Amino acid sequence: MIPLLLAVAARAAPPPEVGDSGADDAVIDVVVPRRPVPPCRVAIDRARAVTFPARDSGELLGGAPGFFVGDHLGRNGTWDWAWRGFDAGHGHDLEVTVDGVPLNLPGHVQQAGYVDLGFLSRFLVQGVDVCSGAVRPDTGAFGVAGSARLRTGFPHEGVVAGITSGTDSSGRLYVGWRPKGWTEGTYVLADLEDGSGVGADRSWRHLRLSGGLSGTLEQVEGRLSVYLHDGAADVPPALRADDLALSEVAFRGSYRTWGGRTVSRNLLVSASLTRPWQRASLDATGWFGLSGYRLDDNRSGFLDAPIDGDATRIGQTSVDAGVRLHGIGRFPLMQDTTRIEGGVELRTTANAQQGATLDLEHTPVTSLFDRRVSSLDLAAWVAVRLGFFDAVELSPALRIQQTEVALDDLASDDATVLRGRAFTWSPRAALVIHPRSTWQAHVTYGRGHRPPDGRRLATPDAVLASVVDDVEAGLDVDPVPQLGLHVAMHGAWSPEEQITDLLTDVVVYQGRTRRFGAESSIDVLPYPGVRITLDGAFHDARETDSGLLLPYVPRAVASVGLFADRVPIRDVRLSGGLRLNYVGPRPLPLRFVADNQLYLDLTARIAWRRVTFDVRFDNLAPWDWHAADFYYPSAWERGARGSPLPVRHVVAGKPFALTLGFALWL
Repeated sequence: MIPLLLAVAARAAPPPEVGDSGADDAVIDVVVPRRPVPPCRVAIDRARAVTFPARDSGELLGGAPGFFVGDHLGRNGTWDWAWRGFDAGHGHDLEVTVDGVPLNLPGHVQQAGYVDLGFLSRFLVQGVDVCSGAVRPDTGAFGVAGSARLRTGFPHEGVVAGITSGTDSSGRLYVGWRPKGWTEGTYVLADLEDGSGVGADRSWRHLRLSGGLSGTLEQVEGRLSVYLHDGAADVPPALRADDLALSEVAFRGSYRTWGGRTVSRNLLVSASLTRPWQRASLDATGWFGLSGYRLDDNRSGFLDAPIDGDATRIGQTSVDAGVRLHGIGRFPLMQDTTRIEGGVELRTTANAQQGATLDLEHTPVTSLFDRRVSSLDLAAWVAVRLGFFDAVELSPALRIQQTEVALDDLASDDATVLRGRAFTWSPRAALVIHPRSTWQAHVTYGRGHRPPDGRRLATPDAVLASVVDDVEAGLDVDPVPQLGLHVAMHGAWSPEEQITDLLTDVVVYQGRTRRFGAESSIDVLPYPGVRITLDGAFHDARETDSGLLLPYVPRAVASVGLFADRVPIRDVRLSGGLRLNYVGPRPLPLRFVADNQLYLDLTARIAWRRVTFDVRFDNLAPWDWHAADFYYPSAWERGARGSPLPVRHVVAGKPFALTLGFALWL
């Protein structure tokens, strides 16, 4: 595949000259339909990728209605997501892909389905599509809440060089180049980021090197992408909620020394080929990933320093490789176009994992585990879209997947390798009424699944597969081009689900669950280039038998936003976004409840000729908000061993910070 890609790039004829492109071209976007195509919607288009207030690529997912993004592990490129009544954690219930490459790692030492987006510079993200539930036939493992699909590319022909500096003692330097006449997939980019943060234990650093090659040769479109990443970030210790309530510790700047640290290194190589015909197309995607991860954790420890046995270190080295084939065919039937699509995917993952306790010098003392966890997945899917007189579209689909996992405990005297196998049968369907009208209704059904977690094969609570049935009904109305309305209701049921603590990965509930929810959004375009958005979602997620609320899931999420895209003011063009976010109370285990949260973010860009000036305010208003609330067994007494007494703990969200940026577009 790679030799063919090189030939494609070498012989591809450049497109017609489009003239010199300056700073304005970096924020120009073609018109993207605001209406979602059920069950998917454009959460971030190219214009909002510039104007949406976000510090990095993972926060851009927050552009979807009802989507909550936190970062209790600090600025390491790993985010905490919650959506549609699911606590997706670091990817446990949300499938995340970049240009079609799945990022969720099965059996990860931190959490099954773990997603590390630290390798992806926000500068490269050109759009984010979110698909609710496991309705699309190509939505795979971990996509029970839905999927997020990031699209990348270099938006500017020529050289871009920029620098940023923030009040949180942060700095960023990036330099990129895309040859003139080449597509967005051909580029090189170097992105260096470093910061100390606000308060102790908030520092981070990232070095990202990215490159791509794309072109077309004899109707075959090819693309090769390479990502290299070396990153590290401090993990802020948790604050005890009762100390916070008594004002014995301040919320901001209160972190004591050493709450932990994460280190991650990533190499990802992906290649894709697309061959279109008049009524069909065939896509082939292959990828290879190599990653290293380490977490030194003392968030459960004491305010001043850890003691022997309280702090831990976990780490792993992973190899991930796979290939996917996906084809689409179209033919006329009953005055409409019928589309048939199908595909097959093969993926293998191998993880070498270790864990140990740490002493006061952060040196490993006692081994906790030493194991090898691997998985092999083979999936196939087929879907048919039937159209009836431009009034109704019916799309039944079926996905099947065979998963095999293995656990080799190297610390055990028993040389037996534990194995597990699961076969999942996932029917799916979507019914769309008036698909090309000013109003559109849809009803969808999808069965998603969580694959077996190889780490738990040796435990009595091991579950080989967990399925979730999801139903959604919605209505989208565009009465005029300047107004878009969306409303949807959904429900999800699982006969066997495990809920784990955010930090310990200990199972706090196992059994039947059910979720109900509703979401709505309004888009208003009062003036060319200006958009006002309002969205909100409410979720009721409970244990089926007891009726207790499921922990960690925000019951309500809402936002109000004002966005501007290249609004002309004399000789400059102004782009920016102002977004007020609300996160409702989150239930916690043992009947603890997290507080309401409210925070305000702002970003702005002034483009003048070939220069851009950027301003970003994080947490602009003087409000405290929590990135995570959880309970954890801890005594919080210096010189004592850890206690099983559950205490509610808090990890602060992003602090107030002002970041200024300057870039040249040559």
